[in-house]
Amino acid sequence: MTTWADTLHEVLYGTTSFYVVVAFTELGADLIRMRTREGMAIAKAKGKLKVSSGLPTICIIWRRIS
Repeated sequence: MTTWADTLHEVLYGTTSFYVVVAFTELGADLIRMRTREGMAIAKAKGKLKVSSGLPTICIIWRRIS
């Protein structure tokens, strides 16, 4: 038989574990974003970055369709 204290402990442990995983995932996404921006800045400085507009590709495709 489980008591409310056991259930509370399981919920708190699960919630804490979830937030730790989310924090590491956000850290990884931030690192990817940072490295991408650094690479784009280097490519732009070398004149190798070709950007047609500030819109993401999906927006450009959507404008062509509609």
